[in-house]
Amino acid sequence: MNKIFTVSFFLLNTLVNSQIFIVTDEKKNTIPNVKAINENGEIVGISDLNGKLNILKLSSDDLELFHTDYQTKFFNSKLSNDTLILKKFKTKDIDEVVILNQSKKYLNLYAYFISYQLINDTPQSYSDGIILYSINTKTQKIHKTKIIKQRLLKNVDFLNRFYKENPNRTFSVGSNIYPLSFYEELINSNNVKIENDKIQIKEKNYTINNENNLTVNIVYNSPLKTKKQSILGLKSEVTNHNITESFKSTTFKLKDLKSIAKYYTSKISQKGFAYKYELVQNIYIIKPEFSDNEEPSFNTIDDFQNLLPENIQSLINKKILR
Repeated sequence: MNKIFTVSFFLLNTLVNSQIFIVTDEKKNTIPNVKAINENGEIVGISDLNGKLNILKLSSDDLELFHTDYQTKFFNSKLSNDTLILKKFKTKDIDEVVILNQSKKYLNLYAYFISYQLINDTPQSYSDGIILYSINTKTQKIHKTKIIKQRLLKNVDFLNRFYKENPNRTFSVGSNIYPLSFYEELINSNNVKIENDKIQIKEKNYTINNENNLTVNIVYNSPLKTKKQSILGLKSEVTNHNITESFKSTTFKLKDLKSIAKYYTSKISQKGFAYKYELVQNIYIIKPEFSDNEEPSFNTIDDFQNLLPENIQSLINKKILR
């Protein structure tokens, strides 16, 4: 009875204190894992597997919709229609992988990455750059990861205040943030398998769109399906953990991988103190190649920062993140 009451109260509270939109593409397909970001860099909502977007903090300011595979869209949460339509991202097409020799040792995936971290809804650090994921073609397992180019920006003023107000804490707020770990990609996950050319997923909460290009969305945790952990007095409760993986074809193969997007939130507590932790991690595959060499051979002159959310870029321009 208490569990039913808690869930009912949560749903009622969400409906009363939020605005609900449906996010779709131009063909009216719903889009999961779309983040709504306000001008302060706060993530005020994320669309679920049905494309439903709850804006948890009411605002008359323009909000930015951000998704790895779609163009940025700004909208006013009080003036917009119930349906928000996103257009496919017009980026440079990924070069085709030319397989000259099937016995090549490695599949090298060069990617532009974004990692964005918030504490108590406040932007705390941002990192982006170029990374190489080198995969063994025989085992299909990650062989080596190497950051080729990186910039790291932090909200120094916030971090100084945070530690001054919370001395003698052992948690590591303000530590460096890294690109998406390739161990989290789905193809080699124990939760995803290919049987008879069909994708089999153990998780109950997922969607697969294979209309033109394959897109797989998985929700591991949500506010109604949290995961609690505890170690050495430090407790955490994972309230959101979403992965979206897109391909440039209809096949579930690493050589066709186009992008991965992760969203993760948790409540962390220690000795009566608690804070909210949020993490956005995206990678966009720039160039895939088969090679016998796992060392980088990529020219980093090209600028891929047009993939950066505009409201986060504004924080950088204002030197809030520096």
